[in-house]
Amino acid sequence: MNNTRDDWDEGKLELCNPEYFKVQITYNTSLYWELTEEEVDRLEGKLKMVEEMAQKLAANMLKGTLKYPHDDWSVEEWIDFLVDDASDTLNYAYKLKEAYMEEKSRWGW
Repeated sequence: MNNTRDDWDEGKLELCNPEYFKVQITYNTSLYWELTEEEVDRLEGKLKMVEEMAQKLAANMLKGTLKYPHDDWSVEEWIDFLVDDASDTLNYAYKLKEAYMEEKSRWGW
């Protein structure tokens, strides 16, 4: 079953770039004053990762908006999408592990 819009064009993927989205997490200064300098540094590094993830999520949401005609799929369809994505993710994890083990062996780690 093809769920994509009739006017979908792979060229539109260029628009789905995380760099097109600006995400900034700020926190209240009262929190800042409760943290040590080391805690602030650690927190800000983690918040930067969350900002980058949010940018990627926004880009992927744009892709879904451009590629699919609607967002109101049935529960069964959402499950199918999730299972497909989970299968891909698991495959990526095993491929990453395989690449890591090859590098480890190559470098004698």
